[in-house]
Amino acid sequence: SKLVMGAICDGMALLTPDIDGHGAVAIVDEDFVGAIALEAATAIDEIIEVLITKLQLVVTA
Repeated sequence: SKLVMGAICDGMALLTPDIDGHGAVAIVDEDFVGAIALEAATAIDEIIEVLITKLQLVVTA
């Protein structure tokens, strides 16, 4: 699948939607993860290939 990015990211980054519905790097202990970047985004509004997923990560001590 393709995703318009609202921020830059590395390949394999966990992504969550921003307020505009564009991809943003997820804070894994706080955010829903909706996609995994299959390539890096080097600019805002860049369209990248992603793997759509549905993850709610829980971090425990």
